[in-house]
Amino acid sequence: MSSDASDRDAVRRALVAGLRSERLGVLCKDEPGRYELGGERLSQALMSFLALGDLLFLASGELLAPLPAMIGFFVLVIVLAARVSPTAGALAIVFFWLGSGAYQLLAAGLDALAATHGLPALVVIAVIAALRIARFVRGVPLLLPVVLVILFAPLLTADLWQLAADLEAPELAAVFCLAVLPFLFVLAPQLWRNARSAFLRAAEAVEEDEAAVGEAAAALEKVARDGDPDLPERERLLAIVEDCFSGEAIGREAPEIQQRISRLLGRRLLFSLVPLTLGLGLCVTLYIYLVAWAMIPIGTVEGWIGAQVPHETLPLLGDVPTGPYLPASVLLGTLATAIFFAFVITDEETYATTLTDLLVRKPLRRAALFALPYSTVRHEWGDPE
Repeated sequence: MSSDASDRDAVRRALVAGLRSERLGVLCKDEPGRYELGGERLSQALMSFLALGDLLFLASGELLAPLPAMIGFFVLVIVLAARVSPTAGALAIVFFWLGSGAYQLLAAGLDALAATHGLPALVVIAVIAALRIARFVRGVPLLLPVVLVILFAPLLTADLWQLAADLEAPELAAVFCLAVLPFLFVLAPQLWRNARSAFLRAAEAVEEDEAAVGEAAAALEKVARDGDPDLPERERLLAIVEDCFSGEAIGREAPEIQQRISRLLGRRLLFSLVPLTLGLGLCVTLYIYLVAWAMIPIGTVEGWIGAQVPHETLPLLGDVPTGPYLPASVLLGTLATAIFFAFVITDEETYATTLTDLLVRKPLRRAALFALPYSTVRHEWGDPE
């Protein structure tokens, strides 16, 4: 096999691997090889969750003094990742999480397990949602001030706390569904329509970015680093993919790619509404809870509801109030989530498009770095034998 043919085969394999890592294997389903669901972002979130669980367990002081235990464990993880491999460090985090979870369950019970191994999942989901929503809020005038005014005013009234003291979890779940689901049913068709042009907008952004060719080469090198040592050197790689990002090539390939993945993007958008909704509600609820804890004295709340406010002891945080603080925060978090989606559906062209781009445009821009060159080389080099 000639050098040019070998280079082209290596680039093609890297492009296929990149598409599959971005969950766009539908574009290259005829290519040989195994479908592998890429989960770099999922892996980062998962490892953050596991590492935070390990940290909370060590902070609880169940086995050793908290500070030396935390320092020693994470030094061990860093040494394993640096001297052995990143996988070894990740496995240390995973196995310690599993072992400490089993110990918590057997020695301290389900409540202790939830505090150290369940709470981190909520924190990670809330942080991811907060980062996403922060980008959206910047594009929606008046959303943030309106929400803050509506949310903080009820915290200063006795009525909210008296109502919250009588609410149970099933009632809170019913309120959340009744307040939010109607907006989601209206929003879903809007997102589906916007999915029909999501890749075209991502392709336009790539066409306008002079650094896209270099990003594509770097992405291909990253994909091929462990699995395909035959990828050509950077200069040769740039020469192969450069023409794929010309205005002519993008104008020719982007509409076909958009047509092939429209339904996939629509389904992905609709599925993403569930974690977005739950994450947004959780993020705002946590924020309101912290504000209420800091701003409303426990004695004042006890005077309003005529009863004592219970508390729980959590690692690193100490005694935290529960009782009406939790349902009050959930009620206001539900209201904030409903207001957010109400803003989105009021102007489909502006807000629904912004939300669509928030959910898929950045991932699609990464995917376009593989999809545009792959579609070009498939047409120029032919389908795989």
